[in-house]
Amino acid sequence: RTLVGPDDYLLRYGRLHPEDQLQDVTLSPDFPSVATVFESLYEQSTGTTADGMIVLDPYALAELLRITGPVTVDGVQLDESNAAEFLLRTQYAAYDDREVRGDVLDEVARTAFDRLLTNRLNDPARLVRLMAPMAAQRRVMAHSTDPAEQAFFEAIGLSGAFPPATSGLDLLAVTNQNAGNNKIDAYLRREIRYEPQIDPATGAVTATVRVTLYNDAQVDALPDYVIANRPDSGQPYGVNWTWLSVHTPLVLDTVTVGGTPMPAEPQREFGWNVYALNVAVPPGPQGTEITFSLRGGLDLDGAYRFRYQTQPLVHPDVLTVVPSVPAEWAPLEPAIVDAPTVEPLDVRWDLTPR
Repeated sequence: RTLVGPDDYLLRYGRLHPEDQLQDVTLSPDFPSVATVFESLYEQSTGTTADGMIVLDPYALAELLRITGPVTVDGVQLDESNAAEFLLRTQYAAYDDREVRGDVLDEVARTAFDRLLTNRLNDPARLVRLMAPMAAQRRVMAHSTDPAEQAFFEAIGLSGAFPPATSGLDLLAVTNQNAGNNKIDAYLRREIRYEPQIDPATGAVTATVRVTLYNDAQVDALPDYVIANRPDSGQPYGVNWTWLSVHTPLVLDTVTVGGTPMPAEPQREFGWNVYALNVAVPPGPQGTEITFSLRGGLDLDGAYRFRYQTQPLVHPDVLTVVPSVPAEWAPLEPAIVDAPTVEPLDVRWDLTPR
């Protein structure tokens, strides 16, 4: 198979050869890019042209079961109360055989989706109410090869597109990608603190991003498929070996892991700077802190605008955003402090002299 897709995708992920392992196609945080690549590989593999692609994560599927009713698989009844937990964790202990797990996943998703398409919905408005938060969290996304249909998905917030670089906008996106070829991310938690210092007179911005990663995996209680890292990683059982990326308009000065300076690879994606490095997160309550020091400038035009772009994960980010300005300017209130965050955050502060 030949990897075909947007230039940003090919430049950043082509070296990882996702065409050889289709589960790696989802490396990009931009769903239109992922779908375009997958649709091409699907056609190369099957000879059939795909009309499009729909993604539902376990939480979105659980919400769908509220509409379609429970699904019974191998004697286990799954409904909105237990489907996400089963798909994210329980199934790996229940089924040792990977093919059996695949069959279970296929049956759950196919049964629910077939019911949705074939049964008359008594309350379509309820479906919209249930799925709207899932779309906002990027837990359900859709892509079509038909331009008119794709424009519709964009208009209703289902496209899952990563925001392109915009003049004057400060953005932070923190993305974890599993580098160990396992399922340990179900036990990953993140605390993220962003402290930008803005000079309204010049547009200069210096910022600190502190990402604290916690690995709650109980090593003694989980099967190898969940906690064993791929052999060439050099990482022991139970360590979350993660590829951590930060998207920002700013430029990286330094990055430290647990206080130790580390190199980060500079890249570009969607017009933003991206800085990435591999981090080993051992199990336990202590957490691993990664600190990025950034600097740059923004076209402020009387206001500081910020967006936090979330990643759909099992646990919501605990987010803090605390901007500051020099003493001759009116202070800025924190946007959010130690708050669970599952949807993108957009904030604007007016910059006013004292």
